Amino acid sequence: MSANKSIEERAQDFYDLVFDKYLLHLIAVAEGEKQPNKREREDGIKGQYDAMERIGEHAYWQDKETVHYVTLAGGGPAARLRVVADEYGEVESATLQFQDWFEPWTDAPRQDYVLVERYARLVGCYGD
Repeated sequence: MSANKSIEERAQDFYDLVFDKYLLHLIAVAEGEKQPNKREREDGIKGQYDAMERIGEHAYWQDKETVHYVTLAGGGPAARLRVVADEYGEVESATLQFQDWFEPWTDAPRQDYVLVERYARLVGCYGD
């Protein structure tokens, strides 16, 4: 019963369902690494293009999301905004990240995300 499973477990179940042996082989056909098998040929898949088309049919919806980085301070330490914008250039989310030499970019743990998003809308231009 999925009500007793965590969101991570449910996500893994869905992943396992989607990336089954059939899809893995179809991906290899689409990438030109393998030829269609008997089942795929009977399903009308003659080669790479047909496999790519079939995989494309699996998509429920497609959105465009772009990640922008706005440098606020350079060198070491450094700071930036990580801004996710939708296909129209509207800010969907923004976080302030910090980094020092030989350390990974890290989100400030106690940031006011609403405030950072407001700032991101003013400091950058994210449209095409």
